[in-house]
Amino acid sequence: PINFKYGQQIDVTITAQDFAVIPNVMPTESYSFTTMYDTKAPYTAEHDPAKNATEVPINCKIIVHILDDESGVDLSSIVMSVHGIQVYDGASPESYPYTTISGDASDYTITYEPPNPFEYTQQIDVIINAYDLATPPNIMPMEIYHFTTEHDISVGDSDTSIPTAYSLKQN
Repeated sequence: PINFKYGQQIDVTITAQDFAVIPNVMPTESYSFTTMYDTKAPYTAEHDPAKNATEVPINCKIIVHILDDESGVDLSSIVMSVHGIQVYDGASPESYPYTTISGDASDYTITYEPPNPFEYTQQIDVIINAYDLATPPNIMPMEIYHFTTEHDISVGDSDTSIPTAYSLKQN
């Protein structure tokens, strides 16, 4: 297979004949087409925890798909930050032992497993940047979203005790 470039004109000529003693020859057929340009940037999907989720366990992993429907995501361009700390840079992935990437250029899955649990009732901000393999590359708008971790159930927010005895008065 040949990988054509975007915006490239492709000229096609088809000639053929059969295996008869006196071959039947097809008239030459010629046509051309131009490949379309990749104008769509990568995007994210399947966020886990979901965008704006609440009551997320403090020991959760963060999983996001980064997709591109045309030329594919440039793996070296992916940068992800969680709560203000860069947790992945595709230019030097070996520097980020708590983050893994799987999939291919059409759909990369980035998984961050924090070394320590988050705090209770903490808003966690996630920022993702990436671009695709097109020339020139299409830059994904910066993805910014958040989720909030669970409340500490060992600390009561209100009196939730159940009475064990009661009395009734009769008038």
